[in-house]
Amino acid sequence: MISKKDQLFEQLWTVAKFLKKYKVMIIVSVIILAVIGTTYAASSVPKVFYSTAKIYVRPNRAEYLSNGASISEYLAADGAQIAQSISVLKEAISNCGLQDLFTADALQEQMYAYTEPQSRILVVMVADIEPDRAQLLAQNICESTVKRINEITNGDWAAIADNADLPEKPEYPILWKTMLQSVCFGLGVWFLIAVLFSLPEHRISSEEDVKKYLGLNLLGSIPKER
Repeated sequence: MISKKDQLFEQLWTVAKFLKKYKVMIIVSVIILAVIGTTYAASSVPKVFYSTAKIYVRPNRAEYLSNGASISEYLAADGAQIAQSISVLKEAISNCGLQDLFTADALQEQMYAYTEPQSRILVVMVADIEPDRAQLLAQNICESTVKRINEITNGDWAAIADNADLPEKPEYPILWKTMLQSVCFGLGVWFLIAVLFSLPEHRISSEEDVKKYLGLNLLGSIPKER
């Protein structure tokens, strides 16, 4: 009687033979799938550009205090919430003259603000399908955030550290990743077909299979009628 381990190795060997037999067809179909996937991503998927700007929260007069640095770091962390607030985003949209295209809620889905680890730098990132519009929104969000932080603190704590950059290349789609995903998908489909093809090989269909899989001797059989 054949063991489970032997059955597994036999099935893997059957899969390998199937893949070897149809290797030309597999290679051609995977290449075609990769070309189709990459072409579709390059021509039909909207390109997304990221523009990034930075705000510096300086210690100001509090730097002369023992806890001045901690105050500015906490303020920078709070600034990430301020940058994503409805009031700041509404003001930024108004300054850009994009009231007909954006709402504050929609812009929240296209931007992200965070503080760099153990620093007073607040990073604002905006995604858009047009690079110049992403830059315009990022810059105005930063300016509105600086204004709002200074109003809240009644001081001069925040300032623009880096103006929003104009993105030259889209962050999405990444064509080489799309090609790699298409290749992996095609190979996965062919491997699944090979596994399904190998399953009938373990069905009992002859006297040799009875001895092989059940470890029994065949006493007799009923002939199959046409």
